[in-house]
Amino acid sequence: MQFNKRHRLWHHLTLATLLVALMQNAAPAAEDAKPPSQEYLDKITERGKQLFIYDEGAARCTDAVMKLKKVVPNLAENLEKNYQFYLGKKDGDRIKFAFGKLSQDENNYLTFVEPIFDPVTKNVILRGKADEKLPTSKLEIDNDYLPLARALKNSIQKLKVGGSNYNYAVLPADNGEHFVYFYPGSSKTGLYLLGADMRFRVSADGQQILETRRMHNSILPYPRPGLPEGEIPVASCHTAIMRDEPEDTDVMHVLMRSPKMPEYVGTKNQMYLISVDGQIETVDKDKIMKQPDKGH
Repeated sequence: MQFNKRHRLWHHLTLATLLVALMQNAAPAAEDAKPPSQEYLDKITERGKQLFIYDEGAARCTDAVMKLKKVVPNLAENLEKNYQFYLGKKDGDRIKFAFGKLSQDENNYLTFVEPIFDPVTKNVILRGKADEKLPTSKLEIDNDYLPLARALKNSIQKLKVGGSNYNYAVLPADNGEHFVYFYPGSSKTGLYLLGADMRFRVSADGQQILETRRMHNSILPYPRPGLPEGEIPVASCHTAIMRDEPEDTDVMHVLMRSPKMPEYVGTKNQMYLISVDGQIETVDKDKIMKQPDKGH
């Protein structure tokens, strides 16, 4: 997989300078192109927020489970032999992750630990299925996660990526269907990767791929290479060539990275601003280009 350079925006660049950089790399706009409705953009924001929460919960729950290997009998053995997937489902305002695997006939999902993540407090609660103080060490059937496991397995079989470690998430879509995401992960603290990601829409039973959506082609690292020492960027930007709108992972990327800063996304016909809270708005390029250069 190729890693392509993207434009950088440092604190001394103006918004007008940013727009020029993005417009130079975007295809010519269609004269009658209209931006998506705010309602449509808000749905992208919501999916991006849920994706961010899922990713954070999966990471924290995995860390918590790994720390228990020396405490819980047979947990280390289960992690080695029976750990195929982690799958998250809403449990009130929290997310319960089931660590386990599909049965050999794929008619059951077998779990050995189900930690619960609280997005507000960031705490992880480790409980067994009967509310024991520690998770059970034996495999138990929990078929609430069976459609998710099938959806993930079938999506993996369709996935054709390489060159990076990938994280995944399975989120609810309309009509009981599932969105399955794959996106590159980083093991280096402070390095955030955007791009080379995929989203599959899968049937409610997890057996049929209904839609395949490549969200970005190449990977864009943040911080960008070549940032002058001592310089602190106040915004970032990239061009999108796949379609005329931001992607769910664009929102997740903004929410995930630190320090917090907005992201400008330039497409063939539009310019978008993703704020640090994940909200998306359409930017009037012509109006901003006429503003005086105030600097930053």
